[in-house]
Amino acid sequence: MSLTNDIASLQRVQLFSEFNEEQLRLIAFGGQKLQLPEGMELFHNGQTADGGFVVLSGEISLEINHSEKSSNITVFGPGSLIGEMSLFTRNRRIGTASVTENSEVLKIRRDVMHRVLSEYPELAARLHDHIADNIVSIGRELDRVGKRLERMPES
Repeated sequence: MSLTNDIASLQRVQLFSEFNEEQLRLIAFGGQKLQLPEGMELFHNGQTADGGFVVLSGEISLEINHSEKSSNITVFGPGSLIGEMSLFTRNRRIGTASVTENSEVLKIRRDVMHRVLSEYPELAARLHDHIADNIVSIGRELDRVGKRLERMPES
């Protein structure tokens, strides 16, 4: 895939939808393309995260275990971003990502993202708003789930 195709792939990712072509070029150029065979583990729960992954082709599943009896599996296809918060902050992976069909991803390291944001402070402000909106949305969802749990009979 060429740099032009990588930029087009990044434009499909919601987080990058408001980036201009030059900003996307910097991210694409600083990213690392990885060819991943089916069955490979991309990362494991608890690993230190140094960035995120944009799925260019194929399919990656992310399993988050809530308890021994409960887990959540999310499937990511082309145009998906895995590990959004790892682009901005140091953290550990909260799940295990496995390649469910041969895939190509663009790994974007946190230092590349920081470099782009330092060169474009107005972009950093827009991303701040995007992340704040996500946090508010998560809070609303947690509140909704909490209210449902309050109505459940105790066993």
